[in-house]
Amino acid sequence: MLFLWLLIPFSTSWAWAEDRAWTFDVGTDARVGGGQHAPFWLTANRHGLASLERNSAYLRTSVLRDYRTSQGFDWECGIDAAFGTLNNINIGIASDASGWGDPQFVLQQLYAGVRYDCWQLTLGSRERASQGKNALLTSGGMTWSGNARPIPQVRFGISDYTPVTFLFHDWLSVKGFVSYGRTTDDAFQRRFVVPARYALYTRGALFHEKSFFFRVGRRDVSPLSLEIGLEMNCQFGGELWEHDTRLDPSDADKRLYANPRRAADFLKALLPLSGGDGSTVSDQNNAAGNHFGSIHAALNYEPSEWQLRAYYEHYFDGRTGMTPWNKTRDMAGQPHVWIAYPWFDGLYGLEFSLPRNPIVSTIVVEYNTTRDQCGAIHHSSTATLPASIHGFACYYYNSSYPSYQHHGMTAGSPLLYSPLYNADHTLINTDTRLRALHLGISGDPTPALRYRLLGTFVRSWGSYMDPLPDPQNTLSALAELTCTPRTFAGWSATAALALDRSPRLGNNLGLQIGVKKTF
Repeated sequence: MLFLWLLIPFSTSWAWAEDRAWTFDVGTDARVGGGQHAPFWLTANRHGLASLERNSAYLRTSVLRDYRTSQGFDWECGIDAAFGTLNNINIGIASDASGWGDPQFVLQQLYAGVRYDCWQLTLGSRERASQGKNALLTSGGMTWSGNARPIPQVRFGISDYTPVTFLFHDWLSVKGFVSYGRTTDDAFQRRFVVPARYALYTRGALFHEKSFFFRVGRRDVSPLSLEIGLEMNCQFGGELWEHDTRLDPSDADKRLYANPRRAADFLKALLPLSGGDGSTVSDQNNAAGNHFGSIHAALNYEPSEWQLRAYYEHYFDGRTGMTPWNKTRDMAGQPHVWIAYPWFDGLYGLEFSLPRNPIVSTIVVEYNTTRDQCGAIHHSSTATLPASIHGFACYYYNSSYPSYQHHGMTAGSPLLYSPLYNADHTLINTDTRLRALHLGISGDPTPALRYRLLGTFVRSWGSYMDPLPDPQNTLSALAELTCTPRTFAGWSATAALALDRSPRLGNNLGLQIGVKKTF
């Protein structure tokens, strides 16, 4: 079986396109290695398609039509499917002794969209990367990273910065969107928790995203520009289920409650409002659903031949941490608004694009810390203890939605390791308090060759709910080379070597080989 899979990357591929708006891709990808899992950077930020199995391979084909003009009416559509060993771990199917799982079919993308001038309406499942970061070199955004499978949505807004022509002489540009969707991993969640003694999972959860960004600056006047924005998501609706085999394994699954999904609840996802009848007590006291997001800021310096971008992303979970101030109560029960939650956590990054040269094209350096999470204490005011403090944010966790994941992969930063790594088959992010240093480098030695280097060091303290007795260190690295020979138009080949040294992920070493044909 291994021999047959290794032949796949070298099989003939073909493609066809009617005009330049259409592209037809056929490609293959194979990974082999040793260790507990495939190395981290062979699976992370790949839209949930790459398997955590140490040996895997798939055949992938897509037909896509992109927008051809930025003015007037235009349309887009796409279908993207893969067949192979695609995250066998995440549907609870054990691999055989050789480390290869059973093949599966996945419809990765299926979407259609229309655009009129800057306004876009998109329906379906489409891959999207982090906001404001280099998709190939970043460690990943905190609110959305492209680490998980795409979520089918209806999405409306402005995807690219558009000048507000009637104000400020084009110095101000804006972009943003609103979307509603539904997760598609009900079957995965149920099958994944089967081996667990006790686990929580959801069914039919709905998903909401929104963002608004503005940029101040004009390239024709000054190389400096400033960007500030808000990205905010919400999990709502759906059912919370309990899987408990400790008492009666034959009757292990029980629905705990169903969150409302009426028309008013869609509005409460858009404008975080308290829950009504049918909501949990927590949602009635706070906001309906699980609200979280990021505040972004970036400063760009872009002269003619090189660019420098400094960016910051502050993640918040609910109201806690969204602002440095919050309503609290003192020991006498008197309300106060004070600076109670300094922004200790954040993702800080620098992206440096050099003038054209054969050595280094782009360098990305990032530092991410999520260790504080507004402190380890959360207490609501009571008659016995009137004081209140709203810490203990517990990133990517909510009592109704135990994990921020889709098909087992963390939808936020992959550095907060995905539930697929949990040997006890619980659907929860166990490593959310960390400090990480990340380096990404890319270059083009020749017009036909491009390389990519990634290196990440993570120190994890576990989580506030499940702290580690001692911090754990993880080192993950990747070296990748892509060749696009001019003599074979449309062909590309990729080879990558990656490794992990980690008590959490395992000591893993893996090789990836892929071939793709594009017309």
